[in-house]
Amino acid sequence: MSERELIKALQELIAKHAPPTSRAGQMAQEISRQEEIRVRFWAAITLLLFAVGAPGLILFFIGMYQFTWHVRLGGSFGDTWLITHLMWVFGASAVALLAACVSTVFLVFSSRRATLRQINVSLAEISHQLKQLRQAGQPVEKEQNGSG
Repeated sequence: MSERELIKALQELIAKHAPPTSRAGQMAQEISRQEEIRVRFWAAITLLLFAVGAPGLILFFIGMYQFTWHVRLGGSFGDTWLITHLMWVFGASAVALLAACVSTVFLVFSSRRATLRQINVSLAEISHQLKQLRQAGQPVEKEQNGSG
């Protein structure tokens, strides 16, 4: 048996024993892949916004501490540039944290939607398999409960 014949025989064997891939199954895989990309996108955006916003607030409080020591040691309130920059840092951090909170909500909803779609796909596959069993003439066994 040559190498090509062996490869062809193996491909036929795999094709014979592998479950048929339906168009619905391929479509379900594509939808699942898209949902995974969407969830990863929102997770990355959320992480990035929190990573920008939280250190910004820490820098703001450190700067305010330095500013209060500057004023206590005799510096004037109006002659420093620190307070102006601190307000920009605080504003940017607050906006980043607010956007992070909103993106967290989007992350939760997209994750929930992906989970529900996966459940729907699984239920559709089970329904399809039950229909095939009924058409083949095999009775579907019902689980007997002890209650009457």
